[in-house]
Order: sequence, then C-alpha cells, then structure tokens
Amino acid sequence: MKDLVGRHGVYKVGKLLGGGGMAEVFRGKAKDGAAVAIKKPRMSLAPEHQALFLREAEAATKVAGKNIVRVIDWGEKPPFIAFELVKDPTLEKEIERRRAAGQSWSAPELVDMYGHLVSALKNINQHVLHRDLKPANIFYGEGGVRVGDFGLSKYVDEATRSKTFKGWGTVPYMAPEVWKGTSLDWRADQYALGVVFFEVATFTLPFEGSTEELEQKHLYAQPPRADALALQLPPRIGALIARMLEKRREDRFQSWDEVASELARVSQSFTGATNEPPDPIAKLLVKNLNVHKQQQLEHSKAQDEKARVRLERRGIIDYWSKKYSEAVKSRLDRLNQEAGGQAIKYAVNGRRLEATLFNSRLVFELEDIPPDASKDEVGWGVLRTTTPKSVCISQLLLLRDPEPYGHWLDVYMEVNPLLQANVTPAELARNAGGRYEIAGAKRLVIALNYAGVLEQRAIRNVVSFVQYSEKAFEFERSLEECLQYFVQDAHAQRASDRYS
Repeated sequence: MKDLVGRHGVYKVGKLLGGGGMAEVFRGKAKDGAAVAIKKPRMSLAPEHQALFLREAEAATKVAGKNIVRVIDWGEKPPFIAFELVKDPTLEKEIERRRAAGQSWSAPELVDMYGHLVSALKNINQHVLHRDLKPANIFYGEGGVRVGDFGLSKYVDEATRSKTFKGWGTVPYMAPEVWKGTSLDWRADQYALGVVFFEVATFTLPFEGSTEELEQKHLYAQPPRADALALQLPPRIGALIARMLEKRREDRFQSWDEVASELARVSQSFTGATNEPPDPIAKLLVKNLNVHKQQQLEHSKAQDEKARVRLERRGIIDYWSKKYSEAVKSRLDRLNQEAGGQAIKYAVNGRRLEATLFNSRLVFELEDIPPDASKDEVGWGVLRTTTPKSVCISQLLLLRDPEPYGHWLDVYMEVNPLLQANVTPAELARNAGGRYEIAGAKRLVIALNYAGVLEQRAIRNVVSFVQYSEKAFEFERSLEECLQYFVQDAHAQRASDRYS
C-alpha cells in the first residue's frame, strides 16, 4: 500500500488491525519511526461522507486530554486519520474478561473510572460530538481509561440529522433523539456514556434485541435501575446513571460539570461510610417514579404513533390527489384543445380541483381521515358535478389495505327504505350524527361530515337512517360520467333565472 501523506508527515501503512462498516484501522509508522494507528474510510463509503470524515478529522486534532487518544494527523488523498497507537485492550475486552471471571468493579473503582470518562467527554465536546461512544472505543489498562475513535464525530456547533448517515453510531448506545433524527448536541454523548456506565456496572445493556426492538425501547421503555441489577451498587450511582438515560435530554444533566459534581459527592459518601440498609421509602419512591415515567412514555408513544400514521396518511392522500388531479386536468385540457379555446376554466388549491363551464361546476377533492376516527379508512373524497338540472356524485373511501397505496371504493348512500316516514335533512343531522344533503329522485344522501358517515358505515347491517353500497372505484368511468353532465347541462337555466 502506498505511503499516506498528511498535513504534518508521511506514514507507512502496515497490517490491518480491525474494522467496521464504515472504516478500517491499520498499524502504521511515521517517518520518525513512531507507531500510529491509521483509520481509513471504506472505498464503498459515499463521497459526501468521505468529505465529512475529513472535516471531522481536522476538528478532532483540536481535542486533547490525558484520557483521550490523540489525533496526530490527517490527510485527504486518500482520506485518513492517524491516531497515537494504544496498546491497552479495550473496555469491551475487559468487561468480557470480568464477566467470565465474575469479577465486578467496586463502587469506588467505578466512580473513579466514570470521573475520568466524564473529564474526557468534557474536553471532547468542546470541539466535537463523538457520536459513537461504546466500550469498544474506550481503552482500559495500564495507561488508564482513554476515549478514542473520532471517525463518526461531528462539529459541536453544527446541528445534524444523524439518521441521514445510515450505519453511523452503534444502536445499543444511541440516544432517543438520534433515533428520531432530530438535531443533536452533547447530551446525546451523555446518554451513550450512561449506557456505558450501566454496562460497566451490571455487565449487561439496559436494552437488548433487534434494531427495531432497540429503537422502540430506547424511545419508549423505561430502563431498569443499574442498582436493581447490581445489588452491590450504591443507589446514588444507580440514580446518576438513570438520569443520564432520561429520554428527554432536558431531563439529563445539563453540563459535564454537573455530572462530575454528582460523582464527587458519591465519592465523598464512601469515606467512613457504614453498610446502612436501603431506605425502604426511598425504594418505594424510585419504584413509583419509574411507573410514572413508563406511563408518560406509553402516552408519548401513542401520540408519536398517531403523528406517524397521520403523516403517512397525508402522504398517501397527497399521492392520490396528484395522480387524480393530473388526470382531470389532462382530460379538461384535451376538451379545451378539441373545442379550440379555453372554455373550461379550472384551478387547483391544495387537494381541491374546481372547474367551471358556464353554469356547471366540477369539483374533485380528497382529505385524509385522522387516526382517531378510523383505523381501516384512511381517506375520503368526492368527484362531483353540479348543474342547474343535475347532480353527479362519486363519494370515495380509501381503505388502508393493500399497502402502500390502499384501495378506493365508490360509496353510495341512500335513505334506508325500512323507514316509513319522510326524513328531512334536519332530522338526519339530528339523529345520525352527521350533516347531509338529499338530492335527486333516488334521494341520494351526500355526507358533509365523514365522521358521521363512517359511524353509519360501521353499523350498516343495523336499521339506521342511511344504508350503503360499495364497489371498486373506477376513476376514468366516474370522471367521464360527471363530465357528461358537466358539459351537457352547462347552459341550463338557474332556478333564479327561470322566475326572474
């Protein structure tokens, strides 16, 4: 492999040390003989991500501290980052060793390690967000505890939508805001470090499962308390970790100094401490707080799901609105072209298309149905022609299945023939929960309130004011039928004209 030229030196590339989905790490040597670790993005990485890799390499050179693996140099062609070579094993390996040996860290040892890591992150976050904190990127050994691997870092003063970069980050350590794809700040690193603290203390992760399961858990499940799994752990450490793992970043610590101060208070409590039994009322308080938080998370999940479904439905309706509106416009343009002019005028406003020809009006419009109103019906629409002589209507109902585009139905609504007395529109509105108009010899019922329509549709096998029949919606047939009346009766007189 060719030598790599950086900003400050030239480096020979040696054997492969390891790698992940985004990059590979090689042993290297500087011109002065110093051993280095060289990280290179994989060739399959998109060019814009390789450019981002380089920008962040430059930022990472500003990070310094005794608990941080130092970035020595970086280069552009090809892109690479040169780190100081650390011979200590990773914290991941140490966790595995201790788990197998049944050898937990003592509480003072944990607090000491946590303090060094907090100090490292404070220095790192002054320049970059790390974005991939995990035991595999932390070294633990004779050189102490040190944070490395800035290959996924991001300038601290830039907002970023992390999910834009698929594969960036390690899912068991990703904060809720990373899963949501919102802007990130240093508190996302705090959450990841909280997961590391939990894992070091308990030898397990707060959440496990597939990527999809982990996403749901990090967003909506209350993690167990670390001190409930590691009984030797002081409750105050469990409380500290729990706060770092809060779903809302506003509920986490608001500075690294605040985390360090709490660790200092925990450390002071070890001096001359006696083995007092756990406070039963404090345990009850923690239990009730966790129950309350889980209830809040379940409510938040329900609200997020409604918002997701609403957005999904809006997208489906926008798709059909564009598809059908384009078909209507195309047909009207052909008619105008054949007629040699612009007799038919039309305009589109959102999901509503309205066309006029003399005394005729044609309307096509679609609306999405909120998730609260129905699970199976996702859209409602109408294709309607009104003239002084006639009304031509197609009421449309979009069913969710088959996904992703659903299935449209033509819905016909008529007054139930089992009713003996004449039913006025006012009675329909008062008794059926919706507002209706009645038109034509067949007493066709036009629903102006889809919630009332859906309510009646759900019980259409029961004697009610309105009965329904449905068939697959054929857009072209319905459009041609409406256009027939639209053009045919365009010159008919209005009632006001006939009696003037």
